[in-house]
Amino acid sequence: MVTVIANERGYFDGELRDIGAAFVVSDALWNDEERRPKWARLAPQGAGGAWIVRPKSGEGDGAAEIPEDWQGLSVAERKALAKAISGEPAPNVKEADGVISAEVERRAAGSSGNAPTEAAVSGNGLQEALGLQQPDWVVPAG
Repeated sequence: MVTVIANERGYFDGELRDIGAAFVVSDALWNDEERRPKWARLAPQGAGGAWIVRPKSGEGDGAAEIPEDWQGLSVAERKALAKAISGEPAPNVKEADGVISAEVERRAAGSSGNAPTEAAVSGNGLQEALGLQQPDWVVPAG
């Protein structure tokens, strides 16, 4: 199983995946050049980047309660907890632990008040979402 990230919106496994959504594809499907989703790229494997996934739409933030001693849970319980957090099944315990620890860090950053604040952006946000430089004729914010 490989983790991939959507470069553009597309359907996979009966679900519409938004830009930036991470999901799991079987090795056989990913290795088949004709059948693999062409709108997705392989997720980075360093620093837990492959394990950061967004919850499915409709699920509330923090829907799953993470116990303090979650490392002591069984493999099946940790995989179930990771699925409850991300909405995607974790293919192995290493990826499940990555999902859980990323969520614990995110919640800790949010509760300490050190969460980054979003700056108000003029326009529709398309340039920022694509990671492109704003045209020079747009007055910079701030």
